Amino acid sequence: MNAASQNNNRIITISASIEQQEQPLMTKRRSAVIPSDSNDEVARMKQRRTVQRRMKLFLLVRILLQYLNRVDPAMLDTAKKVLKDCERKHIAKDSKYATLADAIEDRLRDAVGETHWTAACWIHRNMEFDERHKRNMIGVAKERNAS
Repeated sequence: MNAASQNNNRIITISASIEQQEQPLMTKRRSAVIPSDSNDEVARMKQRRTVQRRMKLFLLVRILLQYLNRVDPAMLDTAKKVLKDCERKHIAKDSKYATLADAIEDRLRDAVGETHWTAACWIHRNMEFDERHKRNMIGVAKERNAS
């Protein structure tokens, strides 16, 4: 046997042994049992997303009300009436108001119009960006102080 054929045999042997080692790992991954807690985790994640969505809407409504107070006080009164009406119908168990957040978002958006709604969304996005930027700058400052 020459040196080239010995090297080929080694390469084949090594690659075959690697494939044999990887095979049981892949089989184990496929046959892994999903823990029963995963359903609970999925439910918690959905609930977290719902709460985050409600909080964002709450903040958006607050921004919208402050914006309307400065720009269009007559529309502010309309918006407040819509909010009270949504709350009243939700408490009365009206089927269209089962989720108060959805009802508020739809009715308020229709009541104030796209122009005011878009302006409030723009302000909200800029506030979120500013908050993220501020947090990042605080993190950078802490890193500088630590080193």
